[in-house]
Amino acid sequence: MQTEARWNRLLDKVEDGKVIPIVGRDLVTIPRNGSQVELYRHVATELARRLDDLGDEPIPEPTDSPGAKDPISEVALSWLTSGGELRDLYDELGEVMDGLEGVEAPLPLRQLAEIEGFSLFVTTTFDGLMETAVRAARPGVQPHVVKYFPSAEQTDLPTLWESTGEPYVYHLMGRYSSAAIEGTPEFAVTEEETLEFVHSLQRKPGGPDQLLKELAEKQLLVLGVTFPDWLMRFMIRMSNGDRRLKELKSGRAMFPLKAAQVDPGLITFLGGFSRGFDILEDYTAASFVEELNGRWRERRQAKGSESVSSAPPKDVFVFLSYANEDRKVVEEIRAGLKQHGIRAWFDEDRLEGGDDLKMVIKSAITACTLFVIVLSQHSLTPGIRWFRREWAWAKDVEPMLPANARNGFIVPVVVDDAVTPHDERIDGWVRGLKWLPKDRFLDDAVELFRKQEKMRPK
Repeated sequence: MQTEARWNRLLDKVEDGKVIPIVGRDLVTIPRNGSQVELYRHVATELARRLDDLGDEPIPEPTDSPGAKDPISEVALSWLTSGGELRDLYDELGEVMDGLEGVEAPLPLRQLAEIEGFSLFVTTTFDGLMETAVRAARPGVQPHVVKYFPSAEQTDLPTLWESTGEPYVYHLMGRYSSAAIEGTPEFAVTEEETLEFVHSLQRKPGGPDQLLKELAEKQLLVLGVTFPDWLMRFMIRMSNGDRRLKELKSGRAMFPLKAAQVDPGLITFLGGFSRGFDILEDYTAASFVEELNGRWRERRQAKGSESVSSAPPKDVFVFLSYANEDRKVVEEIRAGLKQHGIRAWFDEDRLEGGDDLKMVIKSAITACTLFVIVLSQHSLTPGIRWFRREWAWAKDVEPMLPANARNGFIVPVVVDDAVTPHDERIDGWVRGLKWLPKDRFLDDAVELFRKQEKMRPK
């Protein structure tokens, strides 16, 4: 990846939310004895020692060489081949994982999480460090966590997941939890289990259709994923939806990797589809993330995006959606609500139609107690207007509210005589809402806000 133009194209796609990072075990390290070590090699070594004490035959520690297979799978195979029980394998693995509780997320994951253009992180690992990284990089943000497990009922992204404005972490091969280890382990360790996972991912109905749709439609960054050759080929094919691989367009997926870490057959296979796959041999996964993070920061600073919009309140508040031309009257509405002890928020430095605001605005709409559509003659102007996107996002949020809070979450108010509830230039679903009369808007809005405040979950 040598040219500035290629970096700029990638950053443009990241800003537009059209890139999904796929995180593998090579990005996951933990501090040990003053240095960083691979988490899964450390876990495998500790697991081998515990199983060696438990069994009748010696369990060798995993191979430590470039291109070595999954170290935990290697130890698991040795244990099962020696006649060991799968239940004991998971019990001992659980003890090792519990001993890592509270470990800080590694720097590459935090650098990845800092890039706000990423709203979906797919991880092939079963640890919780990706969501730990999101919490560390985005203070006050609690990522949604979804894990795939063949027998689970809920394994997919919500259809309207993007409307929340909040990040999601999807565990493609399951996720470890100390609670689940007592019952059925909800993650893959052995190659056989991995095969069952990827086979089950394709089931219809019941598979993660929304996730697979996202993977098929967006560009992928495959970072530190060192699956065996056969599994990588299968995953690549699965992520391409209904299209054949030869139908791929340029820039479908990027693989920052060193050739020594990857099966030569996979390099040849990917090279045969070079229009779709970029193999970036000048980078490791970690060095690529570091440069991407640095370029993202430089771009954000150059645009002054840190001051694009004041942050919405963290407590209950009213969201005011308006056309730029109505800024003065919106400020008056906010002042009036403030006199009643109600905080109102709107984007004060509106970049009409700009994408830099998307995450801030979506997050504010999801968090607000009352969403007010301010209507005027300016709401009738043709063309693409930012406030209409806000209306659509609010409409997407409404079904996710408690049933008793939906009716009254979105409320229009007219601030001039140019618009009526029968005006066909206004969206039909907006016309069907209960409009607040402008002559007594504040009183009605305060009353409605108080009702909504009681019904919204704290």
